[in-house]
Order: sequence, then structure tokens, then C-alpha cells
Amino acid sequence: MDIDKKTYIAPYHNVGGFVKYQSIYRENSSLHNSLDFAINHTFNKWGRKETHLAVSGDLHKNFIFLDSDKQNIGLNINYNHSFGGYDPKDLALFHKEINPESFNNNIGNLTIKPYANLNIKDFKLNVALDFVPTFGDRKEFQILPSAVVEVPTLANLIKIKAGIVSNFDFPTLNYLRIENPYLSPIAKIESNNQMDIFAKVYFITKSNILISLKGGYKMGNNDYFYTLDKNAGLNNMFTLVYDNTKTTYAQLDLAYQIDKKIDLSLNLLYQNIKTTDLEFAWYKPAFKANLLFRYNANDKFSISFVPSFQSKVKCLNPEGEVEELKSKIDINLAANYNYNTKLSFFIELNNIAYQRYFNYYNYPSQRLVLMAGAKYAF
Repeated sequence: MDIDKKTYIAPYHNVGGFVKYQSIYRENSSLHNSLDFAINHTFNKWGRKETHLAVSGDLHKNFIFLDSDKQNIGLNINYNHSFGGYDPKDLALFHKEINPESFNNNIGNLTIKPYANLNIKDFKLNVALDFVPTFGDRKEFQILPSAVVEVPTLANLIKIKAGIVSNFDFPTLNYLRIENPYLSPIAKIESNNQMDIFAKVYFITKSNILISLKGGYKMGNNDYFYTLDKNAGLNNMFTLVYDNTKTTYAQLDLAYQIDKKIDLSLNLLYQNIKTTDLEFAWYKPAFKANLLFRYNANDKFSISFVPSFQSKVKCLNPEGEVEELKSKIDINLAANYNYNTKLSFFIELNNIAYQRYFNYYNYPSQRLVLMAGAKYAF
């Protein structure tokens, strides 16, 4: 089928805003507070739209306990609500269902989190308990515990952090369209939650070298994965599938700074994701590596060299057969100039190695991408 690309590329658009209020912490013993409000509206030409509201408030107070004034208790409340859906548009050339039925995608939750951050001599203990009622398409109530302890060893040269962290989340349409711009307008969005049991060892040397090694085990409920929409006539859209997961992972981080002029960092991640019902964890690599080299000429100008690597991933082709997309190497250059505290200019050269790799099936990367622009804060 010979169709102009402009007729079947359906970019998503987003408009929104963010407002934040925070107490100025003049007195350490005062009751501190903050409030955040954000709204985003995402839509495309084929009838998919979503409005996402996010309101977050926090109250906390510092107090003295066991001769330490670094104790902290508080209450955090988060409201998240996404509502929208799909209104039928003409997909006759692009979708085998021609005009899929309309639907609403209504997901929301209220997270009430009392927490405490305690310091007992050299030990740190962070505990929290999330009470999460959900509403909309998925009505349930969850209690999600978190507890993390940090213990110094070897005269504070090495620290060990370990614990369990739970969280509840649902991806917004805006987040998904950034992650995968080829998302089908009729993909259903659902909520998910994870529990991460981990241990981390890290230390900072006198020569400004930070080294950390983290390992853990994650249990995911209703994680999402991308796969080709089997009804997309041109095999050009991706839908979402969901499954429970169990992930074993290890992560190494290195950071080094030289005279505040040169920053070096390295991140290595290995993960082994096991799915319950799906054959594989689609588009999830087993290994990822990121390197950063940044030279700060002065307070105004910096230049960065940023290569990254990702191992091969598995996916489904249009016939439903398992295929492998090759590993990819992406090398980027960036420069930034701060004219003043509010105005800055940047330029980026992405994929300067001129590689033709695939982020998703049937969608190769651009061999070289140039971006330039300005940022203004007000």
C-alpha cells in the first residue's frame, strides 16, 4: 500500500503546566510544608486524548531524639488522576477494525504516606507506609510498606543500605508517547505496583571517587510491555500488554570529579526479567551501559561526550513470531552555554557513530540527529 508518510504518522501533542509552593525553612523546628500541582493534556489526530491531574502535598517536622536533631516525621499525600479515552476517528486505511469502538480510560489513586526518617548515632532508618485507594477502571485498596536502613562500616568509609521499597504507579499517556511515539490510539492504560528488596554498598574515597554496587529482587504486578498491534494495517502501531514479573538485577555506579573541571560517570545494569504469562519481556534488554564525560570550561560553558550501549531485545514480528533486535551503540555529543542564571543555549549531536539500530520493530533510528535551542527559566 503506497501511502504518504504524513497520512499515517500520528504524533501526539501535549500541553500542560506545573506550579510548586514550598516553605522557606527559616526555622528548623517549624512545621515545614510544600504543595505541587501539575496538569497535562495529551491528544492526537485519531481521537485519543487524556487529561492528567497530579496534586502532591507534604507536611513534616524535625525534632530531637537521642541527642540528634536530624530526626524527621511527616505525612505525604498524592492525588493522581488520568481521564480520557478514545473517540472514533477514521482509521480505515490503517486499522483492520476500521473504526474501533470508543472507550474511556479512567485511572486514579490517592496515596496517603506517613513516614519517618530517623538517625540513631551513625545509623539511619527510613520507614513509610502507603495507603492507596484506587478509583476509576480499577477499584481496590492496597497497603504498601517501605523500610530502609543504612549502616556505616570501616570508619564511615563504606556504607551499607538495605531494605524494601514499595510503590504504586500508572503510566500517563504523555509518558508513554515519549517512550514510544508509535503507540496505538486504542491502547488501554492500566495501573501497576512493584516491591523492590535490595542491598547497596557504596563508599566515597578522599580523591572524590564514588563507587556503589546494588543488587536486588523486584516483584511487579501488572507491568506493561509494548508489542505490535496485530490489527494495525501497516504494522506501524504498538499496543500494551500486561503481565506479572520477577526481576533479579545488579547495578554498578562509578563517579569521579577532577578539580571541578571534569566529571566522569559510569552506570552498568544487568537485569533478568521473568514473566508469568508472556513468552519474554518484550523490548527489555538484559544489559545496559551509560558513560558520561563532561568538561566544564567555566561556570558558563560545558561540553559532554555521552556513549551508551544496550544488549539485544526480543519482540514479536507481524506474524506473531519471536525475533531479536540487535544490540545498539549510541554516541552523543552536547554543549551548553549559560548566558545568565535564566537563559541558556544548547546544541546536541546524537548518534554520531551513524548507526542504524532499532528501538522498536520496523522503526530504525535516524543515523545522525542535530538539535539546538534555548532554555529560559522564569
